[in-house]
Amino acid sequence: MDAISWIFLPAQFFVWHPERIAVVSLIFFACFFCMRMLKHKYMLFNNWQLFITGLLWALWAIWEVYCEAQQANIRVDLLFGRPILIGYSIFSIIVGIVNPLFVLFRKT
Repeated sequence: MDAISWIFLPAQFFVWHPERIAVVSLIFFACFFCMRMLKHKYMLFNNWQLFITGLLWALWAIWEVYCEAQQANIRVDLLFGRPILIGYSIFSIIVGIVNPLFVLFRKT
């Protein structure tokens, strides 16, 4: 397996499966709203990155439904869309983990 295949391998699970993409989008939205509920206790829990990531995944789910309806065989959008989506998702997860840990360890 070459280096390019390893970059696209995590997103291959989601291609042609908009229901899986929608589940990931809902998870990011749920994490965002949980952080918003905790905002009154910890001011740094304002993680808009989680909301934006959930929105990006939701848009990708809509795009997958459209491509599935059109029966698109050649998908150039996957070449650019998947790395951006995976990269931003990893960034959001890191920020979502580091931000609360920073708040908790700063208070002690």
